[in-house]
Amino acid sequence: MKHVLTFKLCTLLTLAALAASCGKAIPLTKGVLLGDAVVTETGGTRTDGANFGQIYPVTQIVSAPSNGIPGWNYGPGGISASNDFPFTGAVKNIGQAVTDGQTAFLFSYSYPPNNYLLSDAHFVINTSRDSSDTEGIFVDGVFSGRQPSGMVNTSSPKLTDSTYYQGAWPTPANKNTYYLDWAASHYKISTVNSFDLNLVDLLAQTAALIEPRTLLNDGYLPVVTGDDSPVYQALLVTHGYTISRFPLTCSNSPNYTYQNIFVHDDGNSIGSPAFSGTVRNARDSWTLARDPTFQSVEFFYDAALPGVPADNITLTSGSLALTLKRGSTGASAIVINGVGIAQAAFNRANATAVVETWIEDAPTIVAWDTFVNSIVVNDLTSGASTNATLNLLTLYGATQLKDLLAQGKLNISIAGHIAVASAGGYSSSRHYSSTVAGPELTVTGNYFGEVCQVPNDPSSPLQDGLPLPPGGLDETSPLVSSVQVSEITSTSAAIQWLTDEGATSQVLYGIASTAEYSSAVDPAYAIFHRVVLTGLLPYKYYQFQVKSIDGSGNITLSNIGTFRTLR
Repeated sequence: MKHVLTFKLCTLLTLAALAASCGKAIPLTKGVLLGDAVVTETGGTRTDGANFGQIYPVTQIVSAPSNGIPGWNYGPGGISASNDFPFTGAVKNIGQAVTDGQTAFLFSYSYPPNNYLLSDAHFVINTSRDSSDTEGIFVDGVFSGRQPSGMVNTSSPKLTDSTYYQGAWPTPANKNTYYLDWAASHYKISTVNSFDLNLVDLLAQTAALIEPRTLLNDGYLPVVTGDDSPVYQALLVTHGYTISRFPLTCSNSPNYTYQNIFVHDDGNSIGSPAFSGTVRNARDSWTLARDPTFQSVEFFYDAALPGVPADNITLTSGSLALTLKRGSTGASAIVINGVGIAQAAFNRANATAVVETWIEDAPTIVAWDTFVNSIVVNDLTSGASTNATLNLLTLYGATQLKDLLAQGKLNISIAGHIAVASAGGYSSSRHYSSTVAGPELTVTGNYFGEVCQVPNDPSSPLQDGLPLPPGGLDETSPLVSSVQVSEITSTSAAIQWLTDEGATSQVLYGIASTAEYSSAVDPAYAIFHRVVLTGLLPYKYYQFQVKSIDGSGNITLSNIGTFRTLR
């Protein structure tokens, strides 16, 4: 089945189109780092008392059954048109071991026929990656990844687009290895992890780039993973929006479990260290001489939580496995995403503005002090190292640890007389055949989604077709309601709102003032408005204000709201 690229309302435009019609942020000067995230929303109903409705976020979670893809023919297997499957190996179901084979599963669901705008779709697949680096994935006609010779069924009638490759690293520029790249840059090998895979990224660089809304409309999504990675649980998670005059009817999904053992990247994600003086990364800290004055070691993880509200997530563990050397009995500190914990004698004057707060709670300081004192004091050159596990869940508490993880990346800095945090192999410069050793972050837990019913509304403003400008004399400015920020990343955010009549769309925004920058004006008259801001700086507060002009030139500016980008 071939799909056509038909993006709607800037959902997933190319960069050039995004700059022209959704608002491209021009390079900004560096702002100051701020504290806790705050998002303000404006309105919900019209100021004249009429209930025009508001925009509601909607999550759908579909679990794949374990019985493969009914109706697909395996035939004699191998490379053959009588074999529907994209690989040549034996076909396995969810939960079965697989070696040089394939695991097949099907997402079947009822997709909302109207009044729904899809923002993103993800696979969440509990799987493990072996060290052969040859995994590939097939998604409804599209095959991407890296496969060993002879395992691809190029004659499959189900295969419509191929972007996989065979051969040595590096990846050819015209091939899509997102599935394997994600594994290589995030997760420890030979370990069950919950891969959170963006559907659009999985399908990029195909002969006809596929838009998820079109792809998902038929309620039928076959997926096949190949080679030696068994699948233990497969979910399709979609996020989108609907418009309703009444609160939505929602119910909780079943509980799902997740387990991730993350590998680190060197340095930090916001460009500024937590401490002054010599800053090492985890890999070179083991081999370079220690600065006798003061030094810190920095590394970070792409360790996002499941894409559901924080209240729906329970952390069952959060720990950091470290190999450390300690050069003296002097004091040390740790900072995670700007939140510091230090021994009493530690000189906090070495901290930069990146450290936003210090935890002063006595039990927390005692817990950190106990951990530091468990590291053997030794000669930094030839002395033995200590393997230690730091319990972050105990140290920071479940609520604060979830808040830190929700910032998108976990930046960790260790400073003082814990001189080195060992790491071997590659980190930020890793490639497929590299093994990443050193600090490992383990996060486990369970979560559920709030699955909501989408109202049936063929006249919804989310449908195709835009209102015409009003005729005659109009001296009333459009009424703006349900202003909200969504889909916040480290460099982008979507701003959405409603008006009670057809009006244009624009967002004024900036770090210090809404007058700093503005999106391009979308001149189309709409009731539902969506503007995507890109090119933003990580971990900064932005002020924003929406602006709409009706067909008679009447202008409305919303109240000023704020949001903070992720790390």
